[in-house]
Amino acid sequence: MVEGEGGLKYVLVLKDGMSGYVELVACLQATADTAYPALIDWFKRFGVVHQWTSDQGAHFRNQIIEQLQRALGAHHHFVTAYTPWANGTVEVVNPEVLKAMKALLSERRLSVRDWPALLPVVQAALNGMPANRLGGKTPLTAFTALAGGSQLTSILHPRELVDTLVEWVTQDLQAHLEDVRVALECLHAEMVDASEKRRRAARERHSLRPGVKLQKFSEGDFVLAATATGRSGNKLALLWRGPKRIVKALNDFTFEVTDIIPPFDVSVRHASRLQLYREAALRSCRNKPYMERVAISWKHCAIAD
Repeated sequence: MVEGEGGLKYVLVLKDGMSGYVELVACLQATADTAYPALIDWFKRFGVVHQWTSDQGAHFRNQIIEQLQRALGAHHHFVTAYTPWANGTVEVVNPEVLKAMKALLSERRLSVRDWPALLPVVQAALNGMPANRLGGKTPLTAFTALAGGSQLTSILHPRELVDTLVEWVTQDLQAHLEDVRVALECLHAEMVDASEKRRRAARERHSLRPGVKLQKFSEGDFVLAATATGRSGNKLALLWRGPKRIVKALNDFTFEVTDIIPPFDVSVRHASRLQLYREAALRSCRNKPYMERVAISWKHCAIAD
């Protein structure tokens, strides 16, 4: 975020995975000194959460948070590096926060530095929005059993000089949307087959590309593991090292691998960064741009007395 009033620059997003309830905490810095009190503040109001999921940022992976996790008897799961989709539950909140913040700043004609003052409004909007996956309930209701949704309870009827409940607007809107849905279904009926054929063909072409389908691994497999080198200005350039052995499958796509020589270091790798070990693959994957080879041949010379 742009530096706001008071030097605030970051927003820490805390989200309950079941209900989708979020808390947005404005921070001066992305450090453990800001993450720790935010977690404590959540626990003191809603109770201790025993399952945490986060990325591997230094503000989460440190001794302070580790001591808190041990003291509370919680389990802290770190998603694999360079795989933001593994933490998509909270990652999807970020664009929603930015979109709502831009809309409010523009509507209220405020300076971009005033965003910290609007953060509670954005949080209330996110938690008060009914969600289809919650059966039309809001995250606030699902998480705290408090009434959520719009704070407006009654309005003036547009065609009659009487007050009416907001539910009338919802019912009238739903009836109109149902008519629109039926009309669109009729309009799109002839397009569905053609669209499905195009998607099927695109998926087939995509599946033929190398590296799209992830390899299946099991505990005990010997593999090559990729490491980002950062060479040539590309932080995602990969260097394959191995062989290593898979010692534990954390889930279908994340594995613990260990070196087969001392000190037997253990690391967590995503399936997209692993491939089964083969001697030929090792020779082809190792990148040694600075190795020089010199061809030497010996010739016999007779020495005359």
